[in-house]
Amino acid sequence: MNSLKSFRVGEWRVEPTLNQIFRDSAPEQAVRLEPKAMQVLVHLAERAGEVVDKDSVIRDVWEGAFVTNEVLTNAVWELRRALGDDARSSVFIQTIPKRGYRLVSPVSGLAEPESAPPPGRARWWIAALAVGLASVLLRLLWPEPAEKPVTRFAVATSEPLAPFYLPAIAASPDGKRMVYAGVSGLFLRPLDRMESTFIPGTEGGHGPFFSPDGASVGFFTGRALKRVELRGSSPSRELAVIGAPRGASWGSDGFIYFSPSSNGGLVRIPADGGEVETMTELDKARGEWTHRWPDVLPGASAVLVTVARSDLSSFDNADIVSIELSTGKRRVVVEGASFGRYVEGRLFYARAGEILAVPFDPGTLETRGPSRVILEDVKLYPINGAAQVSASPDLLVYVPQAEGREPTRLLWSDRKGERAPLLEDARVLYDPALSRDGSKIAVSMVTEGNSDLWIYDVKRETFGRLTSSGGEEEHPLFTPDGREITYDYSMAGPFRLFSRTVDDASEPRGLGGEGVVRVDYARDVVLLFHLQKYIQ
Repeated sequence: MNSLKSFRVGEWRVEPTLNQIFRDSAPEQAVRLEPKAMQVLVHLAERAGEVVDKDSVIRDVWEGAFVTNEVLTNAVWELRRALGDDARSSVFIQTIPKRGYRLVSPVSGLAEPESAPPPGRARWWIAALAVGLASVLLRLLWPEPAEKPVTRFAVATSEPLAPFYLPAIAASPDGKRMVYAGVSGLFLRPLDRMESTFIPGTEGGHGPFFSPDGASVGFFTGRALKRVELRGSSPSRELAVIGAPRGASWGSDGFIYFSPSSNGGLVRIPADGGEVETMTELDKARGEWTHRWPDVLPGASAVLVTVARSDLSSFDNADIVSIELSTGKRRVVVEGASFGRYVEGRLFYARAGEILAVPFDPGTLETRGPSRVILEDVKLYPINGAAQVSASPDLLVYVPQAEGREPTRLLWSDRKGERAPLLEDARVLYDPALSRDGSKIAVSMVTEGNSDLWIYDVKRETFGRLTSSGGEEEHPLFTPDGREITYDYSMAGPFRLFSRTVDDASEPRGLGGEGVVRVDYARDVVLLFHLQKYIQ
């Protein structure tokens, strides 16, 4: 990739060496771009006004590494978000369907490319297992300083993976087994065997995590936290009733630390069952609204958590914070990151579609050197900061970006089971809801990197977009008269309940305030189910 000096794109001054852009109206405020997003912007700027095919961008920016189109899409999405662009009425980056992208904004001051910098040190890799399409397994010791041999092979799952709101995979502490969440429950896959086995008692389970000795697995199902033994025939045990969980970690002190909701602090419960105890409090003065994705450090003296504030634009702007469990003392370990995981002297974390690692001392709770990118194609769920990655000393299991929601068909079925497609082509659809009179169908559909609500009119045979906020709209539900629709909405923060009319452009309105996790209707009465009902 060529290295350029500063140049201008419309009202923005671009500084490639700093990975920052500056707007004319606020020159003192820098907007930081991830390195790959900056390289994409430079690539398009060098060809301003031209249609640049996706393969060309991937080949030039990722330099031969295997990445999917979704990785490029995410980078373009980040650029549009930073530039204040809109894919539907592009001022900067225009999408050319089935071809690529074009930078349509004027470019000036484009300097001649400097000589390419000397090659950096060889990237170091840890062992990894990727589950799903284009899956990969990397097994090796920490290569310092030279890179060790890498072995890669695909692992087929017994059924599609569960939705990615929570981690769908977990590596055992000894690196010999993995557990993954399928659509029906949890499966155990020893790495020295060719098949997976269903774990009885885990029906509907997701978000798996191992006990320190690897003999048990904790998981979430419905509104409950449970555990199950991997040997014998003991049934799973319910430990706690919860709201919308955001991760758990089983400490060596015999406690399970978990985030019971999308907006709150951490709690813990004895792994054998007992009382739930509050462990961390939100710093409201700093605007904190969530502590999530906990990872208990060795000795259970401290825990790593992802801390998000109300002013963040995405979880790439969250912080990974260490919290001493005995004193509550905090230390920001990594700024601008989420989903921290510690393994034998290394702290892994997610940022902008990549997994990075940095040397970390669990005794002093300090990093010891620069971070390095170890994976570029990991499946992330940017709306809540979840990363589909799990590590043990010599094994890292991950789901690649290519694995995700598959395009599906919207079908109509009669009482005899005869089916007919309502849309000609397959799309990434989920959460279908039917109005009571059967005239309309609401669905969540992924477009431009986030989910919006769309309405299919059965009589008119039309399919149109209802929301386009740039956030996440999910779980639609029609009111009894079919004139309004309620749904969950989030713009990086916690999901909240909203309502809007279906047939006009009225503004959405909030329902129930904070803590409402879902809505239902009994005849014409609206029932709001509050978070407190699940965590008492």
